[in-house]
Amino acid sequence: AAEKLTREPTRWVKVAADSDDSVLSEESLHSADPVVAEISRRASASKILTPEELRAVAAKVPKFGSVGFFFSSLRMDWLDAKGAYTVDQSVFVAQMTQTGLVWALLLTVASTGMFGLFEGPSESQMHSDPILHFIAHGAGFWWCSSMLSLILATFIAVLYVLVALNMQSELEFRHFYGTMGPLLMRLPLVLGCYGFLSMFFGLIAFFAMNWTRRYTYCCLSICVCVFPLGLFVIMRLAHVSWTIDETSKALHRKALSHATIDGIYDELKRYFQETKGGNFYAVRRDEFLDEFACCGTDSIVYQLAAKAYDAWVENKMNSLLRENPGF
Repeated sequence: AAEKLTREPTRWVKVAADSDDSVLSEESLHSADPVVAEISRRASASKILTPEELRAVAAKVPKFGSVGFFFSSLRMDWLDAKGAYTVDQSVFVAQMTQTGLVWALLLTVASTGMFGLFEGPSESQMHSDPILHFIAHGAGFWWCSSMLSLILATFIAVLYVLVALNMQSELEFRHFYGTMGPLLMRLPLVLGCYGFLSMFFGLIAFFAMNWTRRYTYCCLSICVCVFPLGLFVIMRLAHVSWTIDETSKALHRKALSHATIDGIYDELKRYFQETKGGNFYAVRRDEFLDEFACCGTDSIVYQLAAKAYDAWVENKMNSLLRENPGF
C-alpha cells in the first residue's frame, strides 16, 4: 500500500492507502495524535476505522487554535459533546458537589481581596508608570467581579445538586437536563472559571497597588510566562476530550454494524491467536471486553461478548483438567 499524508484539523495523520480495504498503518497506531491513539487503544484490527472514517471523525472536531474553538473551550461545550441523553445523574451530582466546594474555597480568597481594598492606599499606589497606574485602578473591578461570580457559581451548584437529588429516575434527570439546556447546566463551571481568572488579574492589580515599579514588572513577567501555559492546557484538554468523544461515537457505530455472534467469535479468535499468541494463560477478560466497551456495558453486544468469553474460557479450562492427576 502506498503511504500518503492527509491534512486533518487535528494534526498530520499518517495513513496507509489501499485500493480495496484501507486500514491504518502500524506506524499510525503509535502516533501521538489523540484520534489515532484512541483508535489504536480501543479498536481491533477487524473494527479499525478506515482512512475515510478517520477523516469523517477529524472533520467533526474543531480546529485547534481557531477563534471559534477558543470561545467554545471557554464555554466548555466539550463537556456536552455526548448530548443530554448520555448524562449520568450520579456523575453530575458529584461534579457539581466537588466544583461547588472549590468555588466556595476560592470565594473566601476573593472576598478577602475585595474587602482588603478598603484599608486605604499606600504611597506605592501612586505610580508614575501609566500602565501600572491603569492596572492598579482595575483592582476593584477584578476582585468584585470575582467575588460575585464565585458566589453565583457556588449557589447555583448547590441548587443543581438539590434538584438532581430530588429526581426519582435517570429519565427524569435527563428530561430536566435537556429542558434546562447544556449552557445553563454548566453555568456554575463557567462562572467559577471566570471568577478564578478575575482573581488572577486582581492579584496582579494588588501587586501594582502595593509594590514598587521594578518588583511589579518582575512579577508581571512571571505571570506572562505562566498564564499562556495554563490556557494551553485548558484548550488542549477540550480538544483531546472532544476528539476522544467523536472517536468513541465512530467506534460505536462501527461495532454495531458488525454486532453478530459470528463477529464476536471472530474477534475472540483473533484476540487469542494473534494478540496473545495462543497462550491461554495470558488472556484477560477485561482486556478482551474492552474491544466492545464503546457499545456500553449495558448493551446486548457487550453482554453477549461477555457470555461468549466466559463460555469459551470454561470449556478451555475443562479441557485442561485431569480426571486422575496421579497423586
